[in-house]
Amino acid sequence: MPDENLAVPVTGGKVLVLGCGYVGSVIAQQWRESGTIVTATTTSAERVAQLEAIAHRVRVLDATEPEKLREALEGQDTVLMAIGAKGSKDYRHAYLDCAKSLVAAIPDFPSVKQVIYTSSYSAYGDYGGDWVTEDTPLNPATPNGKILAEAEQTILSLNGGSFNESSFNESSFNGDSFNGSNGQPSRAIACVLRLGGICGPGREVTKILSRAAGMTRPGDGSGWAHWTHRDDVVGAIAWVRQQRLSGIFNVVQTEPILQKDLFEKALAKANLPGVTWDPNAPSSKSYNVRVSNRRLRDSGYRMKYSTVPI
Repeated sequence: MPDENLAVPVTGGKVLVLGCGYVGSVIAQQWRESGTIVTATTTSAERVAQLEAIAHRVRVLDATEPEKLREALEGQDTVLMAIGAKGSKDYRHAYLDCAKSLVAAIPDFPSVKQVIYTSSYSAYGDYGGDWVTEDTPLNPATPNGKILAEAEQTILSLNGGSFNESSFNESSFNGDSFNGSNGQPSRAIACVLRLGGICGPGREVTKILSRAAGMTRPGDGSGWAHWTHRDDVVGAIAWVRQQRLSGIFNVVQTEPILQKDLFEKALAKANLPGVTWDPNAPSSKSYNVRVSNRRLRDSGYRMKYSTVPI
């Protein structure tokens, strides 16, 4: 059962939701129902009618299209960037290019007071199963992990470049200050949410893991698994907007679980055969960390799911 949660959507204001998919569409609807004026975006004209049911305005745009983005930013007080990559090859465009485009435009829109950005805990890289917090330096282990880390740095540059929640040194990041066309720095604060694998309605963990029933998996299953229920993604977004928080927050289940234990519990619940582990085969997962969500909980947010829902 989910734990009680005190986060409620902010009443009023104007929000631009860049990326109205599995997460963005739900928080957009909640914000609209609470009295917030919501502008939703999509890259697909076929989704306009669907999004008109949950938002006051719908714009068809790619966040890297400067003029269309600037039109959508006019008058907003909060921007949520919840764009997801369609595949591994789309990472740079979906995360880094869109982040750079947004940050370059924000200084010209003083009405925008906060930018909320959804990222992934995979940006931490491999720490051999040790605990990591928002203060842990990033050590991305894959090209896409490096893209996520650089995208985070880009977004956090809105905070004046003086954040110390984490550090990432990559030669491709040039540390641009992203002043607006008028030469003025942004007045907005930035908040990055590092998520686990997103689960929830239609994306149940048990259903996802059941595809491996009876199979042999590489490694010994000793890596840590991190998932975030969509309710907690939406709840955390609403919370950081309500509290006007900035910086980085890990949004994962409170109690980490080993991959082998998660598979065992999930497949047993589904009455399916378990998996066999092959320790002689290298694990397909290039990062292994235990992620702490204490900073988010210390801010006052209560996780709806403290364990992985199976």
